[in-house]
Amino acid sequence: MSAELLSIINHTDNKNTRERETRKIKNLLIGATGSVASIKIPFLTKALLELDSNLSIKVCATTHALHFFDPITLNSETGVQVFTDQDEWKDWNKISDPILHIETCILRAWDSTRPVIVCPAMNTNMWNHPFTAKHLKVLDDELGYIVVPPISVGAMAEYMTIVNYVQENLI
Repeated sequence: MSAELLSIINHTDNKNTRERETRKIKNLLIGATGSVASIKIPFLTKALLELDSNLSIKVCATTHALHFFDPITLNSETGVQVFTDQDEWKDWNKISDPILHIETCILRAWDSTRPVIVCPAMNTNMWNHPFTAKHLKVLDDELGYIVVPPISVGAMAEYMTIVNYVQENLI
């Protein structure tokens, strides 16, 4: 689907499982693309963290998403770590080193039994394209993703609406 999407996906991390089970940490991964809707990421993360103190949030953002929020500010204000395309290569030095894009093709590698929330955000022409409706139907009907409806033609839902969807479906 060529439309810009902001995907919010619940992530179960096997690292430190015992500690997480004891503290009942809930992991949430937020994907942000180059849509202007990415400006809502700081508001969304802050609201989610206020909602549940046992929530651990990470953001995976495209380079173009960073035109709309500052990952350093987000991290310093919330402790939320933001992963970008640059993180893919910074530690790669020799053959057999792990390559981030291979290990974290996020949705393709996702445990299909785990929930995914998708919040479409795109321009009017993209939203009105016949394939958009078909693709959203596949996400909902075939993959079982929860699609948060836009507030108008292609405009991503308000961040508090998304928080409510996360609260009702993930935490």
